[in-house]
Amino acid sequence: MANQQTLDKAIPCKMTSEPVPGAEIIVDLPSGKRATCLTNEQGVFAIYLSNNDANQPNEKILLAATSINPPQNLHSTVANKNIELKLNKDEGNYFEFQLLGEKAATNSQTCKLTILPLQTKKINKAEDIPLDKENKSKAKPMGQVAHF
Repeated sequence: MANQQTLDKAIPCKMTSEPVPGAEIIVDLPSGKRATCLTNEQGVFAIYLSNNDANQPNEKILLAATSINPPQNLHSTVANKNIELKLNKDEGNYFEFQLLGEKAATNSQTCKLTILPLQTKKINKAEDIPLDKENKSKAKPMGQVAHF
């Protein structure tokens, strides 16, 4: 019977992931440029590189540093607030992501933030940024866009 209890304790906790709406995302590019955006109700935000930024520097992959300010209504301690994103310029200049908070299924008060890539596409001008398909009358992007 003692062995059974030991085995039960060794089983890892299941993690739950939920979108984090209302978080401020600060994006820093290697060029020194900075932009800020907020996540929408589904935790979605995007990064758009104008043609000037998409063409420089010459590397195919841009490493964008993000700093995340969680919303005040997130009732958890955040384990990490800085995440590096790899932006592959060969795949496009518009990058859409979802911010998720992961918590152990047990009543943990700590959550780990993760950024899930959703889509990448080539956009010729800012006016071509995708709009919310369910609410076209409001003409809002699928989450706020950090525009460089």
